[in-house]
Amino acid sequence: MLRSALEPWRPWLDAAGLDWPEPTADVDYFDMGLLLEACVNGQGVALARQTMAAGYLGSGALVRLFELTAWPTYGYYLTVLPENMERLEVADFITWLKGIVAKPESTDIAHTIEPSGSTDGSLQVNKG
Repeated sequence: MLRSALEPWRPWLDAAGLDWPEPTADVDYFDMGLLLEACVNGQGVALARQTMAAGYLGSGALVRLFELTAWPTYGYYLTVLPENMERLEVADFITWLKGIVAKPESTDIAHTIEPSGSTDGSLQVNKG
């Protein structure tokens, strides 16, 4: 099992109902592209986000072993100063980003972008 701190195995192992420890490895990949290339070159199996692995899956270089999907450990935030929310290019970017994360082929889990509740104008990408 190839390992990356960016995509820990624990959420997937929990979703699979496996009480296994987080795998240890001589190499801890901090670049998801290198992790996927190691997988393509037969060095092991890896966890990756659908969007990161799409090209490899589409070409047949990698295959999905299980239909099981797990929630990512990390979330993403788009931070915008309140005074910039009215700028056309900022509004266009937010609209574009909402469209990208809402596309079913971009992920196995739908996302929404909403105000984070903070006073700094940040937005939160929510799963579900």
